[in-house]
Amino acid sequence: MASPKEKGSSTDVMYTVGQLAKKMEVTPRTIQYYDKEGLLKPDAKSEGGRRLYSKEGFVRLYQIVSLKELGFSLDEIRAHLTQLDTPEGVANMLQDQAKNLEAKVYELENQKRILKALEVEVMKRSDVDFARYADIIANLRMGNELYWAVTHFDRETLDYMRSSIDQIEADELVLAMSSMTKEAQRMFDSGVDPEGPEAMALAELWWATSMKIVDNDVSLLGKMGGYVKDALGAHPDLLESQTRALEFIGPALALYVAQAAESGELGEEVLAQLMHLDKEGDKIL
Repeated sequence: MASPKEKGSSTDVMYTVGQLAKKMEVTPRTIQYYDKEGLLKPDAKSEGGRRLYSKEGFVRLYQIVSLKELGFSLDEIRAHLTQLDTPEGVANMLQDQAKNLEAKVYELENQKRILKALEVEVMKRSDVDFARYADIIANLRMGNELYWAVTHFDRETLDYMRSSIDQIEADELVLAMSSMTKEAQRMFDSGVDPEGPEAMALAELWWATSMKIVDNDVSLLGKMGGYVKDALGAHPDLLESQTRALEFIGPALALYVAQAAESGELGEEVLAQLMHLDKEGDKIL
């Protein structure tokens, strides 16, 4: 290891562990730990054996500390560290750092949105229901715009759905419904024929996904239709966009179900449940 005089000109600034720690507002032990892990080796040693760091070491420590604050593991930090021997290397490091910060800002904004949305839903109810809160948070974290519907499900329906579908499949189904809702909005806005082949393909997928969600219990579809109406009444900000989706998928789904019933694809049990819903005056949407 070079001595301070061997490192460069006599004007080179070198920092002891204590000085570097003070400038970066970390503890000396933190710097020693990064040294031990091979992330921040000293640039020189004094005649008395003290570790010394150059301005390059200062920049590298800044990068390490920043990545750590962003939640990166040591292995991830190791992968992100770049060579700082050229202006291009330093510029690349700064660009990567900016991207990491942008990602963190986005995540923090998303968390803030989740907290605000959850606060609104909590204040709408007179009881404390942590299971429902967990469902809402899970849907918000996935970016599911249909989270508002979950807020109006009764406890019996939520418990039934939790017991019949594992969490991974539930997440996939929720994302699928969110995606299909956006597609229905697009078709409505584009003037797609709700009885045409494109609409029928969407209706078939919608029906299959809905049946997975309710574990083939058609009566539950009728209850969910009621929940959606209640939810839209409580969320006027979503009324316009969701109404467009429902106005499109409603007729398309009705035609698909009618054709599937006529061809025998639905099965006798499902058909019987649909007929019962019709007698009760309930709708699946």
